[in-house]
Formats: sequence, C-alpha cells, structure tokens
Amino acid sequence: MAGDPKAFLSEIASIDPRYRAFLEPASQPAATRAADPDAEMPAPDLQLADGSATYSLEGLQKLLEWNTKRVESRLEAKMKPWEDRDKQFQQAQAQQELAQRSMAQIETAKGWPGWAEYEGDVLKRLQQDSAEAQRAGARPRMTLREAYLEVRGERLSTDHNKVREAVLAELKQAPRGPAVSRQTVDAPRAVGPMTTQDIAARTLARLERS
Repeated sequence: MAGDPKAFLSEIASIDPRYRAFLEPASQPAATRAADPDAEMPAPDLQLADGSATYSLEGLQKLLEWNTKRVESRLEAKMKPWEDRDKQFQQAQAQQELAQRSMAQIETAKGWPGWAEYEGDVLKRLQQDSAEAQRAGARPRMTLREAYLEVRGERLSTDHNKVREAVLAELKQAPRGPAVSRQTVDAPRAVGPMTTQDIAARTLARLERS
C-alpha cells in the first residue's frame, strides 16, 4: 500500500464505498459515465458502527430509480429492432396501398375524353405540383382529375384559337367580292355551289356566336 496509491485507494474503498469514484479511469468523461446507467449505481450511503455500509431510505430510493432506468434502457435496446421492423413494414404497406390507388385512378382516367392525348401533359402537371409542394414543405394539392381538367381546358382553348386564326387567314386569302353581312350569312342561300369565301364566312360567324 505504501508504494501503490491505487492499492491504497482500493483498500480504503473496501471500507468506505465513497472512495470508489477515485478508482474510475481518469480518461472516462463524466458525461459519458452519467449517460451509462450501469456505471452510476448508487453506493451505500449509510455508515454503520461496525464500519460496514448500507443504504438509507433515501439511498434505497435512488437505487430503485437507477435500477428502473437500467431495466428500461435494456428493454428499449431489445425492442428497438422489432420497432424498426414494424415501422418498415408499415411504410411498405402504405406505399403498396398508394400504388394500388394510383393504378385504380389511372384505369378510371382512361375513360375520360381525350385522355390518351392529354396523359403526358397531365403527368407533367402533377410532377410540377409535387416539386412545388416539396420546395414549400407542404403536401401536393392537385389531384389527377384536377390536372386533367386544367390540361383539357388549355388544349380546347388553344384548339379554338387555332381554328379561328385559320379561318381568318383563309378569309384574307380568298378573292375579294361584295361584302357579306351577318344577316346574309345566316339567311338561307339558294341551292348551288358554295365558294371558299362563303364557307369561311359561315364558320367565322358560328365561332363568334359561340
């Protein structure tokens, strides 16, 4: 004991457990020791007349709390793989259900007017909506039906404008003749061949009325 400080402390710690703290490795940080429940078992805090030590009521309470935390920590460590496995299963099941609903919606969409023509633009519209929602940290707002209606409305509007521009272009290229009033266009004409100008005028009148 005279030449070995560690042996000296060990001998004292066998008499007074409070000296056990001096025998812990100096390189072990206090924060690490506190985080490990097994390394923080409360020592007996009541010294008896014969030199032995035991627990007071307060010491027993601390010992019970330490033991409860240790059991909970070990139980969590054992249950964690099961919890992770259950979480992965739930995520896979949710993705499968989402895929099934999406396929069912697409099958329904195949019966919508012009779906084969609009499908590519509709999917692009949905992808754009999802990207915007992701940047904003929100959920996508657009449904498949809403995307289809937007694309279809834009296409019909574009087609209408194209027809009108084509008729106007044809009118400009047709031979000039007497002006045709709106009343003349709508009135019945005598049976006979119609000129290109007559057909264009009637088409333009119908477009303007609609």
